[in-house]
Amino acid sequence: MAAEDFNPGFAFDAGDFEAPAQAPWEFGGALKMALKDRQQPASTIDDKINKRLQDRQQKQQQKQQARKGAQAAGKKRAREESSEDEDDSEAGDSDDDDDDAAGSSEESDQPLPGELDSDEVSALGYTHPTPIQAACIPLALAGRDICGSAMTGSGKTAAFALPILERLLYRPRQVAATYVLILAPTRELAAQQRPLGKAAFALPILERLLYRPRQVAATYVLILAPTRELAAQIHSMVQKLAQFTDIDAALIVGGLSLTAQAAALRAGPCIVVATPGRVIDHVRNSQGFGLEDLSVLVLDEADRLLEMGFKEELREILRMAPKQRQTLLFSATFNDDVAGLVALSLKQPVRLAADAAAAAPSTLSQEIVRLKGSAATEKEAALLALASRSFSSGRTIVFCKTKQRAHRLKLLFGLCKLPPAAELHGDMTQAARLESLERFRRGEVAYLLATDVAARGLDILGVQVVLNFDAPRTLETYLHRIGRTARAGESGVAVSLISDEDRALLKDVVKKGRVTLKQRVVPPQAMARWQATIEAAEPDVERVLAEEHEEAAIRRAEMEANKAANMLEHEDEIYSRPARTWFQTEKQKKEAAAAAAAAAEGRTVLEDAAGANTPAGRAAKKLAKSAAKQDKKNARLKEQRAAEAAAGGKKAVPALQAETEAFSKAIKGVKSRARALMQQQGLTAKVAQKIAAKAVTGVSTSREKKKRKTGAGLFSGDGISKADDGAAAGPGSKGSSSSKGGKDGKAKSSLSKSELNKVKRGGKGKSSFKSKKKFKRR
Repeated sequence: MAAEDFNPGFAFDAGDFEAPAQAPWEFGGALKMALKDRQQPASTIDDKINKRLQDRQQKQQQKQQARKGAQAAGKKRAREESSEDEDDSEAGDSDDDDDDAAGSSEESDQPLPGELDSDEVSALGYTHPTPIQAACIPLALAGRDICGSAMTGSGKTAAFALPILERLLYRPRQVAATYVLILAPTRELAAQQRPLGKAAFALPILERLLYRPRQVAATYVLILAPTRELAAQIHSMVQKLAQFTDIDAALIVGGLSLTAQAAALRAGPCIVVATPGRVIDHVRNSQGFGLEDLSVLVLDEADRLLEMGFKEELREILRMAPKQRQTLLFSATFNDDVAGLVALSLKQPVRLAADAAAAAPSTLSQEIVRLKGSAATEKEAALLALASRSFSSGRTIVFCKTKQRAHRLKLLFGLCKLPPAAELHGDMTQAARLESLERFRRGEVAYLLATDVAARGLDILGVQVVLNFDAPRTLETYLHRIGRTARAGESGVAVSLISDEDRALLKDVVKKGRVTLKQRVVPPQAMARWQATIEAAEPDVERVLAEEHEEAAIRRAEMEANKAANMLEHEDEIYSRPARTWFQTEKQKKEAAAAAAAAAEGRTVLEDAAGANTPAGRAAKKLAKSAAKQDKKNARLKEQRAAEAAAGGKKAVPALQAETEAFSKAIKGVKSRARALMQQQGLTAKVAQKIAAKAVTGVSTSREKKKRKTGAGLFSGDGISKADDGAAAGPGSKGSSSSKGGKDGKAKSSLSKSELNKVKRGGKGKSSFKSKKKFKRR
């Protein structure tokens, strides 16, 4: 980066800045879009909107009404003063004067084209730039790719929104012009020809006007966010900053109407704020929308985008976007995945870090509540005690690990008659999620019970307390959670319920976060009282959950019935529609989701690699599957042995298993040696097995056995000649039937045939030697 890229007089302004009286975020617009399909009335307008912003809007409306009234009065006065016998030139002069007057009034009220009015910024309460804004805005205006990071609540959204809006003011636009002038001798004839009618010259004129130069509306900026709520906030912020310009923005996220979004995209909004999946869906399946004219791509919370499994979606968007573009990437952490994304999407980026890593606001007080041993089972009682005693005033966000736990806390807060609470998690519809956020923002509810969906980007003014009911798994998630309070210089409190399993997080917070944690003590009497209240409310909780489960089943049944009815009624129309496409197959989508889940849970690299649709990825997936199977088997055996040890006795082992366990090592040795002989010396399976068996077990072959039998000495056996015995008995002797049998007169053993064969095999069982089929050459 050359020195001429920077202004020599530029300096970072990290001084104190005034916090806005009201944060620009609001969810009213997105909530109206979500409720439109449900045909429900939208929420009322918040009466706590910034007073300065309201005054500014009212003044602008009054000026616009006054300007329109002046124009109408001037035209009316001109018509009254003009008479039929006046000269046309005099009437034209009066009209020109009126037009000039109207034009002068517009120029005095409206900002000049290509000039971002300071009212747009001051109306939101910004007077001095934050460190990240002071560092990012000049470089973004110069068109440089930026890779930036800053602590939460430091104004990253305005850092990239302001330079983008400034550049869009200079976008190419088509100015309205008059291309055809038709002159008529009389007013009556002019009035007849105004609609052009069926005049001979009308058709060729209209045909030529179809090819007049026009500027097609296009999308120049795409802002990607990991969650729908964060995208709604960014969209609201952009609309607030661009309220006095002709720049429009569209919100494209899941949970909203696809048809309404497709119509908005066909209009060509300058800025699109979206989640990655819905953008790809519209690019592939909605007509009139593409990324060919994209000039700026913004990746907000890039680390969270990768954690949520949007890696392949981001690659697809980068593939569809033009190569010549400006890319702005903001991330709280820079791990290997983020570094790979930076290398893939940015060109010679400028690295900006306005704040120290793992830093929390200095105005934030961080506290913990230790729950040791059995006290961890009373975590819910500790939470209710804190909510009722210390934080009864509300404005509190409670973070939970799972959706089910957040919903359970919602029921407990209601049944225990605490101040009203709202929940926010992935099992809710988009309209319900936005409604919960809007109610909490307006102060209608005191507590927001949320999962990590609310941990990134949410900027709600006046949040005083953040309660970590379930401690997060990583330090980064902890910093994002507590960053919902103490924003923009305000003070706040963060309290975490810490059990024995959360010691690693506690160590990272103290060591890497470089903070002093205060310990808060909940009185045991209060916890015991709330625990009794929770146990008394437990039947009601189960009853409510059962009712919700039944209602959900009824809704699913109704949905299936409506779907079947629509298929029967509109079958031809439904099947005539083009099928929606996606850039991945179903198998690839499942593998990508499994890889993202593995990364989120911190599993091994081998399991993470199994998600890739490559030969190495498939092999890794197979190895991971076999390893997981073996782990389950070992765990099952361990539990079985522990149960046997606890019972004080050993489990009876089957006779065949006891018989073959002693020879298992020898069998494995024979197999491995035979396999090695086949591979190294090229022997057949039969020969290799015989050699391996002799080398490992010492059992001789049948020929050697026969040689030993024929070569028996004088003192072998029991000293009794069987031939002489047979001769002495005589051929007609019947007393020797127990020791002789058969037509050949040979001695019959008391052992069975299978037992004799076992003796010949040297004590090996029949199942000791596997089939030779697996050793055949392929």
